[in-house]
Amino acid sequence: MTASAIRALHAELAARLGADWSTRLTLVAVSKTATPEQVREAFGAGQRDFGENRVQELARKQQALADLPIRWHMIGHLQTNKVRQVVGRVEMIQSVDSPRLAEALERECEKRDTFCRVLIEVKTSREPTKLGVELDSAEELVRLLARMQRLRLEGLMTMAPFEGGEEVARVSFRALRELHERLRGDPASGYRGTVLSMGMSQDWPAALDEGSTMIRVGRRIFG
Repeated sequence: MTASAIRALHAELAARLGADWSTRLTLVAVSKTATPEQVREAFGAGQRDFGENRVQELARKQQALADLPIRWHMIGHLQTNKVRQVVGRVEMIQSVDSPRLAEALERECEKRDTFCRVLIEVKTSREPTKLGVELDSAEELVRLLARMQRLRLEGLMTMAPFEGGEEVARVSFRALRELHERLRGDPASGYRGTVLSMGMSQDWPAALDEGSTMIRVGRRIFG
């Protein structure tokens, strides 16, 4: 079932964006509810990027699937005391949301003489359960990361509200895209990001319409 779901989603993306869709869009399969066996099945069907929300679950799956060249993404809230368990073990951290976390990542990268690809998570709605730096504080965090030597700020991430339907989701996605474009248009910001990570199982078509370059899909793939 997992393999067929992956193939169906890949086919849908190809129909929407063209056969070369994977050169313009990264599909991250959110595997937080999946077993290692399901992840292995998805990999066999051609999926390469997988996202985890919890550090312990990420470590467990990495150990179980160490024989596969999976590109792992940390997409959940990352506590500063868990930074050392993630740096050097993932393709990208998508949930940088504070100066404190950014500074902890920079220090850990310095200790290990490595670099870290990151996205800033921006809160683009008033939904109380959503995390991320507030929209009006995001530029300050961008400028901080732009000055860091070990963090590679590659773009921005957001989650749309679960309630309200497509139009409400579009408002969140549009706000992130407009922030992204404004920052790219300001040389003083130091921002050179190209990634907009937005869109999940329930709203990814709207996210693509609003300029997403990375979608994070879990339920549609793993149930």
